[in-house]
Amino acid sequence: MPERKHVTEAMVREALNTFETSNEAAESLGIRRESFTRLVLKFGLNRMDNWTDTTNIVERPRRTFVQLLAEHNTSAEQAPLSKINITSNQDYNYILPVGDIHDGHVACDWAGIQYIFPWIYNTEEAYVVGMGDYCESSIMNSPGLFDQTEFVDKQFDDIVDLFAPIAEQGRLIGLLEGNHERRIRKIAGFDITKKLCTELKTKYLGVGAFCLFNVRHNTSRTYEQYKGYFTHGESMAQYAHTKMQACIRLQQVAEAEFYCMGHVHSLLHQKVERFVMDKNSGEVVKRPTHFILTGCYLKYLNTYAHQKNLAPSGDTGSPKIKLHNMKHVISVSL
Repeated sequence: MPERKHVTEAMVREALNTFETSNEAAESLGIRRESFTRLVLKFGLNRMDNWTDTTNIVERPRRTFVQLLAEHNTSAEQAPLSKINITSNQDYNYILPVGDIHDGHVACDWAGIQYIFPWIYNTEEAYVVGMGDYCESSIMNSPGLFDQTEFVDKQFDDIVDLFAPIAEQGRLIGLLEGNHERRIRKIAGFDITKKLCTELKTKYLGVGAFCLFNVRHNTSRTYEQYKGYFTHGESMAQYAHTKMQACIRLQQVAEAEFYCMGHVHSLLHQKVERFVMDKNSGEVVKRPTHFILTGCYLKYLNTYAHQKNLAPSGDTGSPKIKLHNMKHVISVSL
């Protein structure tokens, strides 16, 4: 398109006020968009006070220093704490840490998913913590890009549909971020875990969360209180005992009665007993701590683990943590 040589400031100003896009404005003057942009800058018309139509301009109210402090919480290092009060007509409640689903991967174990989610839907005393890596979330330059059977937006919808019945019953405690969600946040600046939490109306647990469970039988007035710590985790461990060591090291991060870690795709439980001084009785008592690797729903054959000849992690699935409400006992089944 040939350019017009004599475009005045008034003509550019009129085009700015008439058309909604720079393409339309440039076309009305018979010039290229790049030339139109240079003229806007040349005449200083990019400044808001040079525009003739300011009827749609809304000034942002200025915030006070106190408001700024409130928006930028100075206690950002405080880990999220979830307090969960549960009353049941059973003598126990289940806590299920469910994660590493990797929906969208060609090796995603939908047979395992078809077992565990209906079981949760139909078990009123079962509560769920999302452990991360819900979607495969492979994007450009990701190693598993061409191992996906569907795009990430479809994976997102699948996860919402899986967790929604649990969330609607108030039994989804919250969701942790996994490294597969983090890859999208780091590359695209979009936090898919927070978006899942918004869709499901549940709590965003970040990368690690303390959960304080107060459980009681509906015939009792007193609660049994349990302390748990949940994280997706990070580890390059290849063997069962080194994977469990990564979970045991969580004692350096948090104090809890049971620790749950995902990421390593193993379903394992180790109970460690130690002697502690009970401040109430003044006696030395034996107290157990539970370390739990929370499994996955990714099969082994023809995955990157198989390609790298890593040891198979065993069966897929999620652990069931039973918190008793008539006595202080934790039991774990895999």
